[in-house]
Amino acid sequence: MSVTYEPLPIEPPDLELLIAAHLRSVNDRPGTLIGRRFPDVLPVTLSGTTYTAAVVIRDDGGPWPNRTLSAIVLGARDADYAATRALAVWVASRLSALAVQDGLPIAAVTTVRGPLSVVDNPPEFHTTADLVVVG
Repeated sequence: MSVTYEPLPIEPPDLELLIAAHLRSVNDRPGTLIGRRFPDVLPVTLSGTTYTAAVVIRDDGGPWPNRTLSAIVLGARDADYAATRALAVWVASRLSALAVQDGLPIAAVTTVRGPLSVVDNPPEFHTTADLVVVG
């Protein structure tokens, strides 16, 4: 009697959740909302804090163990373009430094592209990072 081999599906880690939480833990910029969902409008006040910028983390997928991650930095309407760009540069630098030692399932960051300016008012920047995931 032969038994057919059924491979188990690979369950990738929730990179959006893990990396958004990591960026929140190292963020020292007040008024920056970091998560995986786009805010309806900026500025927004939540729990007594007014957020004038948002960082949205998206897992764009890819063949295992490679994953592409996107980070979109949004500023409020008429926000300072240079300040929003500085936040986007900070996000890109943090993405390039992701590693297992941060408690993340990241073996390597192979490429970071961006931040690329998409819109001037409100300012918006996109960054993508190619990751090799462990786990």
